[in-house]
Formats: sequence, structure tokens, C-alpha cells
Amino acid sequence: MSGANPKRSEESLSIPLQGKRQLTLDAAHETVTVLGPEGTVLLRLRVGPDGVQLELGQPDLSVSVPGKLVLEGESVSVRARRGDVHLQANDDVRLVGERIRLN
Repeated sequence: MSGANPKRSEESLSIPLQGKRQLTLDAAHETVTVLGPEGTVLLRLRVGPDGVQLELGQPDLSVSVPGKLVLEGESVSVRARRGDVHLQANDDVRLVGERIRLN
């Protein structure tokens, strides 16, 4: 962390980070935000009436773990706004469900 002091107000706290980034905790809006050097949102975590939302401000995201990655929920949606959705495995690809609907 840089040597600058955190800025506090009644409902928020801003902490300067290395590389001119900034961490902001905002109690009024129930958010935690990391801003880039130009003030753009790099990451925002928001708690609201619809649950927890994670916003990433960068155009690309890569998730990598050395072990198993599990995504689980009451329902799960994967959407591509443009282009294809690619699933790739170095072995079999398994789809398990009561019914598998294609198109």
C-alpha cells in the first residue's frame, strides 16, 4: 500500500493502493470498489436486494485454479452477447440432465 492516508467520510472509506489504484468501501451503497489509475472501475462488489453482484470493468477475465473449479446454483446461465460459447476438454464432455435440449 502507498504511504498516503485513507480518506474517511461518514459512510465511506477510500484507501490508496499501489499503481495509483484506489479501494473504496461505501456503506451507504453497500459496495466495495477498486478503481484503476484513470478512475475506471476494475472491480465492484455490491450487496443489494437482488443478492450479491460482482462487476468487472476490464474487457477480459481469466479464471484459473490448480484444482477443481465448481460453479453451482439453483440455476446456472452462460451467455455470450456476441459470438460463440466454447466448451473444451482434453477428455470426454458430459452433459447430465433429465432432458438435454439443443435449439
